[in-house]
Amino acid sequence: MSKETLESFKELERKAKAVVYKPLADLDAEMWWSEEPLSFADRMKGKYSKLKVGDCWGKLWDCAWFRFTGVVPAEAAGSKVVLLIDVGGEGCVFDEEGTPLRGLTCVNSEFDLSLGLPGKRVLQFLPCAAGGEKVDIWVEAGMNDLFGKYKNDGKLVEASIATCNDAARALYYDIHVLVDLYGSLDDGYRKDELAGILGRVNAILDEFTPEKMEAARKVLDYALEQKNSDAITFSAIGHAHIDLAWLWPIRETIRKGGRTFSTVLELMERYPEYKFGASQAQLYQWMKERYPKLYEKVKKRVADGRWEVQGALWVECDTNVSGAEAMVRQILYGKKFFREEFGVDVKTFWLPDAFGFSAAIPQLMKLSGTDYFTTIKMTWNYVNIFPYNTFIWKGLDGSYVLAHIPPEGTYNSSARPSALRKAEKEFKQKDISSNALMLFGIGDGGGGPGPEHLERIAREHDLDGVPRVCYEHAVDFFKRLDPIRPNLPVWRGEMYLENHQGTFTSQAKNKYYNRKLELALRQAEAACRMAELVTGLKYPEDELVRIWKEVLLYQFHDILPGSSIKRVYDESCERYAVMLEEVNKISSGALTALADCIDTGETSAPAIAFNNTSWERTEWIKAENGWMKVNMPSTGYSVFSREAVENGSYSVSIQDGVVENDKVKVVLNDNGFIDSVLLKSNGMEMLREGCQGNVMTVHQDSGDAWNIDPKYLKLPIEHPKLVSRSTYIDGPKAVVRQTFEYGASRIEQDMVLVDGSARIDFVTRVDWHENKKMLRVRFPASIDVPEAACEIQFGHVMRPTHSNTSWDLAKFEVPHHRFADVSTPTAGLALLNNCKYGIRVHDCVLDLNLIRSTEYPGVEADLGAHEFTYALYPHEGDLVAGGVVREGYFLNVPVEIMTVNPHGGCLPVRNSLVAVSDENVVVESVKRSEDGKATVIRLYEASGAYRKSTVKLGIPAAEVKEVNLMEENPIPVEINKDSVELQFHPFEIKTLYVKKP
Repeated sequence: MSKETLESFKELERKAKAVVYKPLADLDAEMWWSEEPLSFADRMKGKYSKLKVGDCWGKLWDCAWFRFTGVVPAEAAGSKVVLLIDVGGEGCVFDEEGTPLRGLTCVNSEFDLSLGLPGKRVLQFLPCAAGGEKVDIWVEAGMNDLFGKYKNDGKLVEASIATCNDAARALYYDIHVLVDLYGSLDDGYRKDELAGILGRVNAILDEFTPEKMEAARKVLDYALEQKNSDAITFSAIGHAHIDLAWLWPIRETIRKGGRTFSTVLELMERYPEYKFGASQAQLYQWMKERYPKLYEKVKKRVADGRWEVQGALWVECDTNVSGAEAMVRQILYGKKFFREEFGVDVKTFWLPDAFGFSAAIPQLMKLSGTDYFTTIKMTWNYVNIFPYNTFIWKGLDGSYVLAHIPPEGTYNSSARPSALRKAEKEFKQKDISSNALMLFGIGDGGGGPGPEHLERIAREHDLDGVPRVCYEHAVDFFKRLDPIRPNLPVWRGEMYLENHQGTFTSQAKNKYYNRKLELALRQAEAACRMAELVTGLKYPEDELVRIWKEVLLYQFHDILPGSSIKRVYDESCERYAVMLEEVNKISSGALTALADCIDTGETSAPAIAFNNTSWERTEWIKAENGWMKVNMPSTGYSVFSREAVENGSYSVSIQDGVVENDKVKVVLNDNGFIDSVLLKSNGMEMLREGCQGNVMTVHQDSGDAWNIDPKYLKLPIEHPKLVSRSTYIDGPKAVVRQTFEYGASRIEQDMVLVDGSARIDFVTRVDWHENKKMLRVRFPASIDVPEAACEIQFGHVMRPTHSNTSWDLAKFEVPHHRFADVSTPTAGLALLNNCKYGIRVHDCVLDLNLIRSTEYPGVEADLGAHEFTYALYPHEGDLVAGGVVREGYFLNVPVEIMTVNPHGGCLPVRNSLVAVSDENVVVESVKRSEDGKATVIRLYEASGAYRKSTVKLGIPAAEVKEVNLMEENPIPVEINKDSVELQFHPFEIKTLYVKKP
């Protein structure tokens, strides 16, 4: 292929495109401007002005309602008339009732231009004009493009009445498809044939008269009619991946939804074969609330089989940071919404753009009746090529699901011949399957497919030189793959993305609040259900579900990971604080109601300690006159006397930088770091010889919110400087308070050691004012093992501590939840945390990422105040014998103390809502059932072993059933008095439905 030949054909394509639309007259434009969106009813309450093409009307995020008016010129008589409108940003045309009709997008938008221009500027108006018709339309506009920017200096770019030459338009797409195919073909007969055909067309079209255009199309028809002998078929489904926030605020996403959905509906009227799919229950909920008539049109298209409801999730969530029960609720509320609204039981787990995929997902899918998984993100690995497109994914517990990664590696397919040929080349399971999925349209910022996508597919259905293309819903595509499951390769465990490792840490305040809300909701649901059963207190279902859904919204894969603009975090942190206060108030009310029913016995100065963890625990609690040791049952409470002060001596001491108790001895040095951690039970030094622990390090961090450049490991390291140290002993607690300074930042930290515990807490307050710097802390373990255990949802995964292979090397930073642990059968060292997720565990150095102060896309990220706690936990035995899971929960779920007056009651002085005989079976949540008729208790096996456990119920139970995550498909469980026996396989989740008498 000569470059000159291809360029001549592209010039032909440009000439053909230029004759499609002929502007005839400008539209008059009026505008009502506002900083934030105004409703259709209030559209004229903004600041009024008239303007013309080229006038500036706003800055980034400004809003306006435009009214475009005019008269169709007489010369348009007999012609098809369209309106060409480009507001310089995003817009949406509304009807007279305030319902979106069609989205408009500025042509000059940020986008991958290899996929084509994303602009939507053509509005269908009259199929055949008489001349003299009036134009009067309303357009809601935002001064931002698809990606939260604008290139047009805030100007109105285009507003005109034009004719559309349908013959020229069809000719253009014929040429466009064949030129793109020609450019993608290797040398051979088909390429030579196309060169000859396009050359003849070029010669015919010295001018674009109707006769010459008809002659050219006849020549082109021959090339377009050549059938495909290729066995590969791509199932094409229109798509508009819409980030619920990213480079724009959440409020703009709602309008993006209206623009996108209305555009889809308009195109469905014009292209009867077109099928489209969209995920995210939250997005549909917004459409239902904001644009009810549009929403009803969507429901009709779903019922007609033209629109596919995809993704069994409330939002396309992050799966690295989101907690265990939160992942369940994403599925529960997502699937429930789609069932109730559309009558569809969604079978696809739809996460095209999340930043890695937890090994817990396959089990969550199986337990919710969700059969198929899809993403494109694993094509983004930067070290290793993910080996499969169509495969079986085996999860942490051994559950299997069918998975597919569209081989083109995008959810923004242009549907060009070159895109299809690329996808065919990249398809790795061609030897097993002749079917692959193609998601076409414009995504991220929304918009979806344009006419150009549909025109291409109309010509590619069975075109020689490209794979076959057919419109098909994703779920139907997957169902056709079911028979070949036995032949497919298996990927086991998490799908770790070798990219975006910075998202485990970026925007730390959001991650802090997320953890706090997840745990607060856990506490509130258990307390409210117990209070309902005992006292009749109304269970606040509506309030809890409302808060849960907002928390789930902020777990979207560009919010919780930290990869959105500053405004998103300003707004979400403000809402988090409000929600946390709401949930704590709900919990307090429920616990107070429970406390009123608890018999305080003979205690003269009673208090009640509530323990919402699976384990019996003993804690030091401070009262007015001193300290006392209180024992509490699992998932329950215990009454104690505020006067039962322990007057004996405690094992804690501090002397000359040595802090110790009966379990451990810690030696501090003059830099504020730790020289030694001695575990007294076996006399083992837990830190590596010659190394220090709790070493805070500051690194240059040139990455953005998504990515940590691994070259930071080769750059000079700095350390905060110790500027003060003080110590004190308060009963059973020994505290060393140290203050560090670095640049303009200050770190105040209390190292806390408590009598009877080997856990060393580091309660930390940071005032951070460094740009493009990363704050970390590390503990080199004396233990040398090839893998570290990192907690994920409903279990833990083993990750390499070495770089033996390229796959190991790529995991230089990994996600975890409450702990990471290195251990042998005799001893181990765990690093716990209460809101941190990114960690490096190389050469058994536990290196926790605390703060990343990146500048893009969120400016001033994490500058300001932070509070968090991490803890070092040396232990005998391995992770299981050492109780690491338990200690992780204890750090994150503090005991709730309530002071009461002496009184009688129907509840005993000590009681457990749920007690499990095996401490490796964890109660993750207790809530009221979705049908309101029972108590739901969710448990999981946390150690990775087969276990039989007795679950003792502290509530009356007429019957117990095991149900799935949707609280369906009940299997009766035999009750023996107040207990049930359960058999768990490794990391298995079980959900009990406990019905009261």
